[in-house]
Amino acid sequence: MAQINGVEQIQSGTITDGQISPSAAIALSKLIKAVIAADGTVAYTGAQSMGISPLLSVQAMTTGAETYTISGGNVTQISGTTLDGVSGFTVGDRILVKNAPAASGAGVPDVSSAGTLVPANGTYTLTGVSPNLTMVRDSTSVTPLSGTVHPAGKICYAEAGTANKSVGAIVTDPATPDTPFIYGTTNMQWGKLISAGGTVTTLSIANANGFFGTVANPATTPIVTLTTTVTGMLKGNATAISAAVTGTDYLAPANWVANETPGGTPNGVLTSFTLANTPNTNVTNPLMLYQNGQLLDPADDYSRSGTTITMTAPPAATDKLRAYYWR
Repeated sequence: MAQINGVEQIQSGTITDGQISPSAAIALSKLIKAVIAADGTVAYTGAQSMGISPLLSVQAMTTGAETYTISGGNVTQISGTTLDGVSGFTVGDRILVKNAPAASGAGVPDVSSAGTLVPANGTYTLTGVSPNLTMVRDSTSVTPLSGTVHPAGKICYAEAGTANKSVGAIVTDPATPDTPFIYGTTNMQWGKLISAGGTVTTLSIANANGFFGTVANPATTPIVTLTTTVTGMLKGNATAISAAVTGTDYLAPANWVANETPGGTPNGVLTSFTLANTPNTNVTNPLMLYQNGQLLDPADDYSRSGTTITMTAPPAATDKLRAYYWR
């Protein structure tokens, strides 16, 4: 039978597992990883070094609303028979635990789409389904997260669930397979990967740095609104924003003084004259002083201290002094 089809390239159903060599399988795996990376769907620390390794899907994932029994770093029981809204489990079903506490007790809800960082997380196989869900580490699937299988880079999807249906999760800690790992002893953390449905499942905003955020429709089409209680002109320091101070951080138009006649009457003897305001100390050379329309040099023609101007030579009775400055 022909195995090449001019339209489909490879005739459907003509290639069996036994006809794919180990080297070809490795090449195909690398191609899948490259496509995923190029699509931008997966992004996490150490992706290049640890690779991506999909697991068989699980029936459901934990959400943190569960109560756990933990022994020797492993989950042995989850109270009740429902998990993320899913019931009707049968013995042998597999689940993903990503919200286990450090010891027996209440689970921990996801924070920033990441589960807890404790040894008890991982994939499990149900050994009992009533009156509670009992379980052991998964050891029967194609790539079980138990024994000597390193979990770095493993991903899986949930087939059902109110919060996690079609949601993918990825092992984010340990980040690389170079880290020695022992199930029940070494910490494991799962982060949210994608939703196969293409919709946002959770969106929240951290209120900090002077901004406050609200989200409408966080589970479908998010609309983000940012507000702040800071009024007036704003300034930032790459960490937070705050209100800018007039005269220190910026100068308003009202701070500009133009064509002021300094106090004091030129008479050919008087050298001391007074400004109505003190020039702004945050401005370099804030004063421009003119005598008969000619700009004077503060290094040679006058000096200033506060509001007092001291002329090097006394202006004549017919001279006109005019001052322009930021106050």
